[in-house]
Amino acid sequence: MKKQLAQALARRKILILGILGLILIIAIIGLVIYFWQSPAKFAQEQAANYRLYWPQESEISKLRRNEKDYIYYYAADSKRYVFPDMSVFKSWFGDYPLDKIMFASIDAMSQSALGGNVTVRPGSLLQSPTLLNTFIVVKNGLIRPISDEKLLTQFFGDNWKNSVYVLPDYYFSGYVIAKPVKSADDWPEIPKEITINQDKDLAK
Repeated sequence: MKKQLAQALARRKILILGILGLILIIAIIGLVIYFWQSPAKFAQEQAANYRLYWPQESEISKLRRNEKDYIYYYAADSKRYVFPDMSVFKSWFGDYPLDKIMFASIDAMSQSALGGNVTVRPGSLLQSPTLLNTFIVVKNGLIRPISDEKLLTQFFGDNWKNSVYVLPDYYFSGYVIAKPVKSADDWPEIPKEITINQDKDLAK
């Protein structure tokens, strides 16, 4: 009887070890697939992250507009950052109605210091009226040129030009141009969820 019980326990132990081993193998395969995904797939995911973004209500609540319809973002450093151009606003908030943004008088706004300009949201495509390249925004005004239109078509679709924001040169001059994106291997990582606070490294 004891011998039969021992054999049953041994079989059960082998079965459990076999299941655990199978789970481990599946997990390893999953990690390999995850970490060794093709650069093109990674770039596709980053482009998808950009398209899927939509601001949370908590972000909209940080907006204020004044009598002249200038729009400001009240950031974590207790300063207000201005949207210098509607292209910049739309990159973060799309076609959100301006009349739904909470109003604040100029006197009330004067109580908060100006922090600077809001820059175009990471992942956006950007152009200048006097530069030939199309740029992708990486973070807080850092941009990288993409000279190969095939890359833009591959990751933003045939109508990628409809997604480009054009900034006047007097705003564009505030952006920093980094090294070009030459292939999918070099595609910048674009977070699906990002706030203006995080973009400016102001979030605590």
